[in-house]
Amino acid sequence: MTVSFTGQVAIVTGAGGGLGRAHALLLAQRGAAVVVNDFGGARDGSAGSTEAADAVVAEITSAGGRAIANGGNVTSEADMQALAAEALAAFGRIDVLINNAGILRDKSFAKMTMEEFRQVVDVHLSGSAQATKAVWGAMREQGYGRILMTSSTSGSYGNFGQAYYGAAKMGVLELMNVLHAEGAKYGIHTNAILPTADRDAMILENAERRFFIETLETRNRDRLDFHDVAVWAIRNALEEAFEAGRRAGATAAPKS
Repeated sequence: MTVSFTGQVAIVTGAGGGLGRAHALLLAQRGAAVVVNDFGGARDGSAGSTEAADAVVAEITSAGGRAIANGGNVTSEADMQALAAEALAAFGRIDVLINNAGILRDKSFAKMTMEEFRQVVDVHLSGSAQATKAVWGAMREQGYGRILMTSSTSGSYGNFGQAYYGAAKMGVLELMNVLHAEGAKYGIHTNAILPTADRDAMILENAERRFFIETLETRNRDRLDFHDVAVWAIRNALEEAFEAGRRAGATAAPKS
């Protein structure tokens, strides 16, 4: 099965490197116009520039794709509103949002400060909420939207030295659950992935893993790449939306 995002517009936060960059590149390869957001900070969230986002945009455009860079900070409501406005001005709509931006400041609970706790939660949880809030109105108006949250097994299972990271990532899962319930009637569907520290692996429920392996070609069927999983999650949400609309007697199907 070939998954296409031709004619769609995707925003990816934290897309200057790592998993976010992989999302942005693959979405562009599959036909999406991509807004590459990255604050440009270090792994702990310090500093900031648009250099990383600009580099990913250059990769996309040199391969014939469409993309623009955005250096907004997900912890800033104004920056996220500006991000959505830039996407609409450049491409006319917003179909996909991948909330990927994050920072790490690993310390044991005894050694961490509450300021460090707030900073990590602000980026992962509040940042995901603010980016989503910024695109929510546009998605509601067009009756279509796909939102992907980036949680972590550190949130669902816990990990030593990651009290604030785990708390934020579990919060992201519950935010996803609520947005899924509230957005469905507007054609907005929300999903989540839970990466592990192993860059080539993904923990999925057995049924989901079987479905994924059966419906999406991967380079190695025993080791699932994050960006392939993200594409599958968005596509699966799209198909679920179509089926929900069919059952409800909707006259317009979401774009494929």
